[in-house]
Amino acid sequence: MTYIGADIVPDLVTLNSEKYESTSKNFIVLDLSREVPPKVDLIFCRDLFVHLSTRDIKSALQNISKSKSTYLAMTTFSDQRDYKGLRRITRGVGWRPINFQLEPWVFQDPLYLINEKCSEENGLWGTNQLEYGGLVICQ
Repeated sequence: MTYIGADIVPDLVTLNSEKYESTSKNFIVLDLSREVPPKVDLIFCRDLFVHLSTRDIKSALQNISKSKSTYLAMTTFSDQRDYKGLRRITRGVGWRPINFQLEPWVFQDPLYLINEKCSEENGLWGTNQLEYGGLVICQ
């Protein structure tokens, strides 16, 4: 098995390369919203899209599709909330939950849905069986 770790932060890529790189593990700088990732069996994209603007999510999903990779594992939330774009932020990192099966995304039913049973925010995102954050694996 070969692992390619990608991040937009060059210093993090350098650190991971120094600590973990081997013949089967490589680390690259990649801005998924602007670059097509290498073709792989599985793109594991946890907790990324919740921080991106709608435009950057669309670009990243197009780039993932262009890579012709087989599967995508990404964070999603399963409740029936209305989609809200990420508000403009001047400090810190923006975040909001997204259900990728609802408008404007409308992904098909996932092959697998993993309830992470998130304990952050006193379990706000993991306590209700119908409303949780998890990973969705789609093809």
